Amino acid sequence: MANKYPYMPLYAADWLLDTVTLTPAQRGAYFDMLCHAWTRPSGTLPNDDSKLAIYARMTAAEWAENKDAILAFWKLDKRSQSWSNKRAKYERHRLDIKSESARDSAAKRWNKTKKEDANAMQTQCERNAIQSQSQKYTDRKSPNNDSRSDKFDRKKLDRIFEIWNGFAASNRLQAITKWNDARRKAASARVAEVGIEEFEKILTSCQRSAFLMGKNDRGWKLDFDFFVTASKFQKIAEGGFEIGAPPRNNGKDYPPGYLQVHEVWFNGGRRGPKPDPDNPETWQPYQVKF
Repeated sequence: MANKYPYMPLYAADWLLDTVTLTPAQRGAYFDMLCHAWTRPSGTLPNDDSKLAIYARMTAAEWAENKDAILAFWKLDKRSQSWSNKRAKYERHRLDIKSESARDSAAKRWNKTKKEDANAMQTQCERNAIQSQSQKYTDRKSPNNDSRSDKFDRKKLDRIFEIWNGFAASNRLQAITKWNDARRKAASARVAEVGIEEFEKILTSCQRSAFLMGKNDRGWKLDFDFFVTASKFQKIAEGGFEIGAPPRNNGKDYPPGYLQVHEVWFNGGRRGPKPDPDNPETWQPYQVKF
């Protein structure tokens, strides 16, 4: 049987940042486990150390020594006794949405073709009658009575709806259940500015902001209306919520992953000891894992 997910998306920057504290052996084992989980129908790995050691390409002793660091990126479902990875789960869900959208589009094109073939067999009188009825309908939709479908692209709104709710489900954010004029206007404007693909990329980048994901002193999380507000959308696109307020470091470059850690500490009310750029062990309480 063909694999439902023939490829696994890999975002280089996210991968390097998220695995900066792992050793090369741990990083390789983690990646192999991701690949095994991706190819399984459930998208998960069994809670069995002997099997996990095989998936990680480690001996039993090596696995026992490194499992805590690697499994920190996984979540155990106690009911099914299986391990899942949050980012992989989100990417599979996103591919499901794209696949369903492609099937729907193909079905609509097919139905349109069949309808056009059937109409081609009608007599001229029948076609004239249809055109006449269509003209009456068009006349009723005068410029003074613009319908919502005239002002907004329904297909794009449906796609925005799918993108947001898929992202929300994977990140425990509030889904949207209905449109109103303000949402239609704001969402359509943002997509018109950057395109639907870039809109989705900008939304996905929100995962890199601990503040937007709820790591702040109020426990507030990103919502749809905030995301499509013009000023907030631009700030998110420029990475304005990813760093918080970078500390000074005597002009030195920060090690990979430090600014993300600092953001969690800073936007979380600066509770706890300040992470030290030169001591990765102090980063652990503030690391965001996907």
